[in-house]
Amino acid sequence: MEDGYSILVPTDFSGAADKALEAGINLARLSKAKLDVLHIEDVPADWVSIVENADRNLYLSINQRLDRIKDHLAERTQHVRDASVEVDDFLEFNKGHRAILGHAENRENDLIVMGAHGIGGIQGLMIGSYTRRILHSSHKPILVTKQADPPFWPKKMVFVSDFAEKHKNRFLVVIDFVQKMGLELHLLSINTPMIFKGTAEMEERMGKYLALAPEGFISKASTYNHIHFEDALKEYCHKYDIDLVSMISYNKRHAWRVLGSSIQGIINHLNIPVLAIPER
Repeated sequence: MEDGYSILVPTDFSGAADKALEAGINLARLSKAKLDVLHIEDVPADWVSIVENADRNLYLSINQRLDRIKDHLAERTQHVRDASVEVDDFLEFNKGHRAILGHAENRENDLIVMGAHGIGGIQGLMIGSYTRRILHSSHKPILVTKQADPPFWPKKMVFVSDFAEKHKNRFLVVIDFVQKMGLELHLLSINTPMIFKGTAEMEERMGKYLALAPEGFISKASTYNHIHFEDALKEYCHKYDIDLVSMISYNKRHAWRVLGSSIQGIINHLNIPVLAIPER
């Protein structure tokens, strides 16, 4: 792909996926990015033999299904063009979540935007198990939206972290995203009874991250003390009108050890999108 910011939006044509597409369109308009719209479809592995053996009924059924899929994909592609965003569409077969990972690498997408179903969590197939796998497999940042989220025109983002030294370089990805989208950035650490760090230690940790950003780039850096991690984050977002939460997508065990929550827990608990930054 030519130079320039590029966003991948996988779709299964559900309401949750369409909400993610709207988020992708808005982000593309903010960053002057190109959009890739990708659908993955399962068809019989012996598709060729079906044709050769002239199983006419099954052949016609699959053909009609593929025609409907192509129509759905074309509708969404045209919707993106109508928003004055440059777009390409892609249809892959029988590759599962690996098609998303492979596409993002081959096309050098900078960001993946995916949908999750309502407040009850990530459910379903494409916008479900695929999302979970990609959250912990992708080398690209992933923005996860829910159908119940409000319209997404982000202005303020909070990066929540334990601000460990070994993940400091991943903060550069956050800085790049904020600059591309023109956002206001907050930094937040959360102390809970299970996971507590003293003021001096956290100020030292945060200071090393602050030093990576241009002067005046970060609007606010705070530490919250609360019984529950998710409730603290939700309260902070409400208090400061945060539109987007960003965090490193640690593996689940490590996330609970350093934060007291996981990326899935945050996505489930909040009613705003979450940007996951790969740990590696």
